[in-house]
Amino acid sequence: MIMDMSSNEPHGKMGYEKKDVSTRKIISWAVGLTLLVVLFVVMLNELFTFVSEEVITEQVRTQDKATLSELRVVEDSILNSYGWSDSTKTSYRIPLDSAIELVAREAQSGK
Repeated sequence: MIMDMSSNEPHGKMGYEKKDVSTRKIISWAVGLTLLVVLFVVMLNELFTFVSEEVITEQVRTQDKATLSELRVVEDSILNSYGWSDSTKTSYRIPLDSAIELVAREAQSGK
């Protein structure tokens, strides 16, 4: 069965589109999509910066905790042990509890 092509067309004649493409619409879409992409990139950059700062802050906090713990261990060993208090070995340190007892005995004896 052979169909007549002219009968399928709404206006009954073959041809081409007679009006131009709207450049205003094309430019509007291009500008809108560009702004959307720029907004998306800025938002991703802010998210990346926020997450990076949080990770760095957490790393610094855990580092400080370890450093502070190490410092406390060293201070406790100094306060609770015998040893030289200076490098010239002219003064000697005693544990804090022993020093408190000596000072209390001296105060009781009236020295």
